[in-house]
Amino acid sequence: MTLILTEVSSLGIAMAADSAMTIDVRKPDGTIGDKVYYGAQKLFIVPKLRAGIAYWGCWVYLPQPDSDWNSDKESQDLMELWLPQFLQSNKDQYNSIAELAQLLETELRRRVPKINVEDYPLGDGGIHLAGYESLNGQRLPTFWHIHNGKSQALPMKSLDPAIVNANNDIPPTEEYFKIIQLFEALGRPLTIRNGDIDAYVALYDLLFTEKSEFPKIIKTIGYTFPHVTTLEDKAKFLKFQIQTVEGIYKFSKEGRGIGGPITILTISPSEIISYLRE
Repeated sequence: MTLILTEVSSLGIAMAADSAMTIDVRKPDGTIGDKVYYGAQKLFIVPKLRAGIAYWGCWVYLPQPDSDWNSDKESQDLMELWLPQFLQSNKDQYNSIAELAQLLETELRRRVPKINVEDYPLGDGGIHLAGYESLNGQRLPTFWHIHNGKSQALPMKSLDPAIVNANNDIPPTEEYFKIIQLFEALGRPLTIRNGDIDAYVALYDLLFTEKSEFPKIIKTIGYTFPHVTTLEDKAKFLKFQIQTVEGIYKFSKEGRGIGGPITILTISPSEIISYLRE
């Protein structure tokens, strides 16, 4: 299971990712089950672009080109090793976030088999790519989501949802930056969340916005929550949100695999990057 979060605000970009990895294993009776391991790295810096990149979904292993998920795992590439190597070995082929997004689209279309959209309407995996691009002398935030399935952010975009598409959900424009500021003014920062998000969405609406029920309750005892005023705090708050979901899963009967060490990353408007994994 996975939970990755990217928040874009006037303060900058904050990203967070857990480190749980669910893989198929063969049981002693010969049946196939799943096992959760912790410690996978899912969030990285793109050094050349001073950007952040993270992956979610079943893309833990990537088949070789023109292969499928059933191919021998020993011949597949582990995403946490493949992605940083891809960024490094192809650094001469991209000079912008948009170019990198298109490069990833091309490569992943070769590796990720077509999906049945009825089974996976929103896709079975994807990549968050966020940073800053120049427009009329300004550095403006942008966010790309490279994934298969339908695009919720761009429902009118003409695409084949069975294959991987690079979608510029947040274009680097002054008009869209005003939308980001509007979200902030309404007390609901623009956050993109992917992975196993059902519990997160329910908890977010209950706990993590100023007008949620929990903040109203604790205000009666003199506490203001959430109180997030810096970009660093935003990243730590995203981490706290993942930890909260992890705790809910841990102490529920059903249990789910989210959590482990959590990586956080921030990019300020001046493109100063901080990166912490613990």
